[in-house]
This record gives sequence, structure tokens and C-alpha cells, in this order.
Amino acid sequence: MHVHLPKPLHGWREFVGEVGIIVLGVLIALGAEQLIETIHFRREVAQFRSAVDVELATDLAAYRYRVQQEPCAKRRLTELAEWVDADRAGKALIPAGEIGRPTTYSFLSSVWKSSSPDVMNHLSLETRERYASLYDFAALADNQLSQEEEIWRGLNAFNGDSHFSQEDRRKIADLAYRAKSVDELVVNNYPWFAHDAAAIGIAPAWGDRAKFVTPPAPEFCRPLFGPKS
Repeated sequence: MHVHLPKPLHGWREFVGEVGIIVLGVLIALGAEQLIETIHFRREVAQFRSAVDVELATDLAAYRYRVQQEPCAKRRLTELAEWVDADRAGKALIPAGEIGRPTTYSFLSSVWKSSSPDVMNHLSLETRERYASLYDFAALADNQLSQEEEIWRGLNAFNGDSHFSQEDRRKIADLAYRAKSVDELVVNNYPWFAHDAAAIGIAPAWGDRAKFVTPPAPEFCRPLFGPKS
């Protein structure tokens, strides 16, 4: 028994040609779709990197802002030690103002945290690792500054005191030691953060946040005791 295949209306050659045109059209359509998708993700990645760079630049500016107050923090800690020593020796030192604390601004990370998997997959592994390392550094610094703020709040609980008990002196000494330790970590780690950021072209910049930034509290940089003291 012989099976006869139906012949195309205009012959096999024309049929193959028509199929080829269809296949070519499908391939062109798929290629165009892939090209559009590639262009789309390149734009998405460029926008994401631009936003991340701005966010990290702002974090770096906030970090530098705190580091620039380091001389005031160091002097205040020295004054606190002198205050405690004088009180222990029975000499009254009358503060000219409040102890105060360094002024800080919290770090930002919302852009990084809101990144989509598709955009992240279109970043090179090296770029992802660089950004992740910088945000880990920023999170560490932000945590240290939060700890520092709580320590200085504890020290400010002694504002207005004219003399201390033995327990007060012990507590002030403990808080001052912790404040000094955190201050050293914050200041010593900043160059590493700035160096790694500069390696991918990021420098400290407040950007749109600049209009909300105020100078550090001037009281914190003033001497705690008057000349007569």
C-alpha cells in the first residue's frame, strides 16, 4: 500500500520558501524582542547604579560629617576625665554648659534593599560584590554611631551635677571609655570606607539631602569649663 503525501498548492520549492520566510520572521521577532529586553535592562541597570551611587555618596557624606567632629569629641572626653579627677580630689569644677554629643545623620540603604533580582542578575559579579561590601561597611558604621549616641545620652544624664558619688564616677569613667573606643573605631574605619568607595568613583556628597543638613551643635565644641575653672 502506498501513502501519497499531499502536494503543496504551488510545489515543494515554494512551500519550503514560505516556511523559511515564516521561520526567519519568527527569528527576527525573537531577536528584536531580545534586543528590546537587553536595552531595557541596560537602562534599568544604569538607573539603579546611578541611584545606588547617590545613596552611597550620601552615606559617605554622613560618615565624614561625624568624623570631622572627632577633635570636639576627643576634647570633651578629656574634660570629662578631668571633671571626675577633680571631684575625686575634692575640687569643684562647674560646667559652663551641657556635656552634649556629636551630631550624626543616619545612613540610607533603601535603594539597595529595593533592588529587583532581574536587575541584580544583570550586574557583574564583581560589581555586586563591591556594592555589597560598601553597604556592609555602611551598616557597620551606622550601628557604631547608634551605639555612640546611646553612650553620650548616658553621659548627658550627669548634666547639672555639682559633685559625684563613687558610683557616679565609676559610671562616667565606664561611659567615657566606651565613647572613646567607639570614636576610635568610627574615625579609623572611615578611610577604608572612603577608599573602597573611591575605587568605583563614589565621593562624599549630600545631594538632595544637603538642604536638610545643619552644622554640628556648636555647644559640643565649646570648652566644658570656663577659664576660671
